[in-house]
Amino acid sequence: MADIEREADAILARAAQELADVSPGPFSPKAFQLLQVKVSEQVRSLILESGKISRRHGADVISASYVEQASDYLVTGSTRRWLRHFGTVGGILLGAAISNFLSMTTIGHYTTAGVAVSAVLAVAGAFGVALHIGNQ
Repeated sequence: MADIEREADAILARAAQELADVSPGPFSPKAFQLLQVKVSEQVRSLILESGKISRRHGADVISASYVEQASDYLVTGSTRRWLRHFGTVGGILLGAAISNFLSMTTIGHYTTAGVAVSAVLAVAGAFGVALHIGNQ
């Protein structure tokens, strides 16, 4: 990991040298400086994530496909993680609703509150699962 971090720092230092003489274009000087910082952070994250993926695959070098996978993970990672958690909670709610319906059926005792709560849990759970599946 330390090797990849050093390489990332070297790449970013070279990029900063190249960008030092670039005109900020439509950006204010402060905005252009912030843009450079944010770009550097993103590039560093991409390099480090690419290195993690290559290590997981036992590769000696970082290939283009690892960079592509890292980019996909970094760009869509937070949204997909959120949707995955939403799907997990939806599955739990749906399972609770089904369990409650089965319990009421087994003992032969239905209450208005039990049916209403189970129906709400089932709808919310199914929505969460469907949203997760639909966004994969």
